Amino acid sequence: MNRIYTIGASLAMLASISFSATAQQSTVSFGVDPADGATVKTINRIVLTLPCVDDTYESQLWPDMEKAATIAVLKGDETVATFESFDEATGDDEGNIIFPIILSDDVTGAGEYTFSLPEGLFVQMRWDDSADDMVAVADGKITEAYTAKVTVDPNIKSAIDIYNISPEPGSSVESIAEVTIGFPQISAGTMFDGWEFPNATFSNGTTTVEAIVNYDWNSEEEYRVMKVTPVDANEEEAPITEEGKWTLTIAAGTFVLNGNSNAEITAEFNVASTAEPTTVEFGVDPADGATVKSISRIVLTLPCVDDTFESQLWPDMEKAATIAVLKGDETVATFESFDEATGDDEGNIIFPIILSDAVTEAGEYTFSLPEGLFVQMRWDDATDDFVTVKGGSITAAYTAKVTVDPAIKTEVDVFSITPESGTTVESIAEVTIGFPQISAGTMFDGWEFPNATFSNGTTTVEAIVNYDWNSEEEYRVMRVTPVDANEEEAPITEEGKWTLTIAAGTFVLNGNSNAEITAEFTVKKPSSGVETIDAELNGNVTVYSVDGKVILNNVPSTQLSTLRKGLYIINGKKVTIK
Repeated sequence: MNRIYTIGASLAMLASISFSATAQQSTVSFGVDPADGATVKTINRIVLTLPCVDDTYESQLWPDMEKAATIAVLKGDETVATFESFDEATGDDEGNIIFPIILSDDVTGAGEYTFSLPEGLFVQMRWDDSADDMVAVADGKITEAYTAKVTVDPNIKSAIDIYNISPEPGSSVESIAEVTIGFPQISAGTMFDGWEFPNATFSNGTTTVEAIVNYDWNSEEEYRVMKVTPVDANEEEAPITEEGKWTLTIAAGTFVLNGNSNAEITAEFNVASTAEPTTVEFGVDPADGATVKSISRIVLTLPCVDDTFESQLWPDMEKAATIAVLKGDETVATFESFDEATGDDEGNIIFPIILSDAVTEAGEYTFSLPEGLFVQMRWDDATDDFVTVKGGSITAAYTAKVTVDPAIKTEVDVFSITPESGTTVESIAEVTIGFPQISAGTMFDGWEFPNATFSNGTTTVEAIVNYDWNSEEEYRVMRVTPVDANEEEAPITEEGKWTLTIAAGTFVLNGNSNAEITAEFTVKKPSSGVETIDAELNGNVTVYSVDGKVILNNVPSTQLSTLRKGLYIINGKKVTIK
């Protein structure tokens, strides 16, 4: 298999190889790009996809250079390009060999063109140690003849002609540190065939700044991007801060893909230190008009305002301090802090606002978020701090009216208890509380410790709550385990009624904390085996079977343990021996 990838380095010796065969060779089909009937932007190479003709890779299809020299692209009877060389061969995932034929000239003029590939352009050959050379396989395979008519239309768009630019051309920016050009039709792993350097400039009409083009991929690793960075004379990054209109220009032919080179790319930006920011919408929970069990925090879902993640929305703490929850004109809770931010699968940022007090009393409440609560900022190496992106984005103002109804049930209020409350057990080693509306992967926001007890009225036993999931891993569960003074597991075996209590507020989810949870269990040890033995059976007894036969006659009651399981008549009473 390794020989496939070294073909390009071995083509120089082909002129001295004589192709001959003593047996009839069979022809094989192959793929050609551009294909017969295709319309393309230009023709500067012909790419062949040759099948693997020998799974052992002891032999392979090898070009006949004399026949390759006859390849030409014609417009009518006029030759417009000829064979120049074979580019380095590669392979694909199916084991095919990709063989590019480089032409002497780029065919860019509009019109219809023809090229032909002669039969036997590729011949099956193998390495011969005795000859220290490649030799033809006498009864091997050769490629069949192929002719294609291809239309060249310089106006059609190829994958390198379809792109987006960030920041958006025409926008006002504080400075130009980097411009990202994304190619959504070119996968992230694709490499351009080549590029020229220096290859881009920024100009304001009087000053020209060189720029470097680096090849990368977008944050989701879905498609190819180029990052254009202005540099100084030492090729060090040098953001453009001089105000005015600056035009980015990337020269035509800077990069090539599949034989297609880019047309000139231009984009204009206005560098303005007083650029007005744009407002962005965001998600809020609880939302305007919602009915909730309580309000202890306000959760914001902020959009990603910069796909490069060089800048982001950042809270203005002075404005955050003005946030309050009102009931009429009365302030019932104020801003306390921001909880740790997280992200979701869509690239949004989740920012919880923690309030000073939990609002639990029934009624209608109002809260407002000021415009610019979050401001687009970026890290500045010069100041070693975050700085505001002038002309960036800020959050819009938001007001919500929310109803609190302590009686509604949230996910933390819907649960099952195992063993079932009210049941009789031999001991209490663990009680499981399952929450069918909370998925297995969900973590509670927090819990308090110690957070549960078992009590029989005179004795209280501490318990630990561990968070787990049910055996099918479908929903969240808590496992409540009684422990001793050393916090070691200590099952309760003392008989009597025991009440489990999990304090209100032990765990929180989405700002909703649990109400007090209680469950009662009766601990009772197993019966000794005689179901009904009263005081009259303490002396000597006589035992009859149910059909009247004497089993034991006037013997001490202690001998009842020798009886088999069943129903008996003892001293005139029916008794079941278990």
